Amino acid sequence: MYIICEHIKKLRPYVPGKPVEELEREFGISGSVKMASNENPWGCSESVIPVIEEAGRRLNLYPDTNVFYLKKALAGFHDLPESNFIVGNGSGELIDIVMKTVLSARCNIVMGAYSFILYRLLAPLYGVEINYAGATNFVNSAENMISLCNEKTAMIIVDNPCNPTGTCMAAGELDKLLDFTAKNRILLMIDEAYFEYADSPDYKSMIPSSPDFKNLIVTRTFSKVYGLAGIRAGYAVACTELISHFEKARIPFNVNMLAQQAAIAALKDQAFIGETVRKTKEGLNYLNSELGNIGIETIPTQTNFVMARIPCHFSGCIESLMKTGIIVRPLVNYGLGEYMRITSGTMEQNIRLIKTLKQMMTEQEENNE
Repeated sequence: MYIICEHIKKLRPYVPGKPVEELEREFGISGSVKMASNENPWGCSESVIPVIEEAGRRLNLYPDTNVFYLKKALAGFHDLPESNFIVGNGSGELIDIVMKTVLSARCNIVMGAYSFILYRLLAPLYGVEINYAGATNFVNSAENMISLCNEKTAMIIVDNPCNPTGTCMAAGELDKLLDFTAKNRILLMIDEAYFEYADSPDYKSMIPSSPDFKNLIVTRTFSKVYGLAGIRAGYAVACTELISHFEKARIPFNVNMLAQQAAIAALKDQAFIGETVRKTKEGLNYLNSELGNIGIETIPTQTNFVMARIPCHFSGCIESLMKTGIIVRPLVNYGLGEYMRITSGTMEQNIRLIKTLKQMMTEQEENNE
C-alpha cells in the first residue's frame, strides 16, 4: 500500500506568473503583455532559430546525454575544463540535483529571507529544515547567514543578484561566506541567473573561483538574457569532484536536443546579449524615474526587473493592471505583499505600463473626491 509522504502533503506548489493566454481568456481581452516572469522581451538571437529548425529534423533520436558540444562551448566561453560543467533542463533542475546529492533529513540549509522561492519549495522534498537569514535594505548579509549555521548545516544558498528584490551581495561578503563554508565543510551554492545584468562595481561572479574550492557551485541559466526560457537550459560550474557526484544524480537525456543546439548558438551571439542588456538598462531607468514621479518607491536593482512598493491607497493595482492586459508579479508568496515585481519590457511596453498606472491613479483620486 502506498502512502503520500507527510512532508509532501505540506508543500505548496510553485505558482508561476499568469500566462498571457490565460489572462485573455479570463477577462475576454487581447493584446496583453507579460511583465512578470523576467523573460527577454526581444526574444532570442536570430541565429538560434535556424539551428532549432535543423535540429527539429532529428527529433526521432535521443539527445546526446553527455551534452558534449554544449559543454565544450561553455568551457571555451569560460576558459575552464569541460569537466567543471554540468548541464540541466534549466538551472532549476541543477539546483534540485545539488540538493538531492547533499541533503538528508539530518541537515539544515541557510538562505536569505527573500531568496528565490524555488529553493524553499525544493528543500522540503529532502526533509531538511530551512533557516532564513534577515536582510538589510533587502541585501543579504554574510554575517546573518553565518550566524544561523551549526554542525547540521549542509548548504548555504545565495541568489546573486537576488530574485525578487534585485539586490546583490558585495564581493567581500561573498568572500566571507566562501571562507567560512570552506573551513566548515558547508556547500555554498551561488545562483547567478541574472549575472549579465549586474553592473555594480561591488559585484563579482564566483565562477572563476569554483574549480579551486571543493564546496562551491555556481549556476547560470539561458532563460533570462539569452531569451531561451521556453526551451529550458542551464548549467553549473564546480570542481571536478563535485561535478562527478552531481552527474550520478542527473537522469539520462535530461537536456533535449533543441535546447542543446539553441544554447550553443545563443552563447556565440554575445552582441545580442550586449544589446539586450543596453535596452534593458534603458527601460529600467525609465521605469524607476516614472514610477518615482507617481509616488511608487522602487528598490535599486542589478537585474532585468524592478521591485516596486505599492502605495497603501493603491492596493488593488495588480489586479487592475491585469484587467487592462498588463501582467506584473505579486510578491505575497515572498512575504512581500505590499510589493510587486515588474520586468523591464520593450520601451513600448514600459510606456504602456506607466500610462496605465497614471490613468488608474487619476481615476482613483477622482472617485475619492
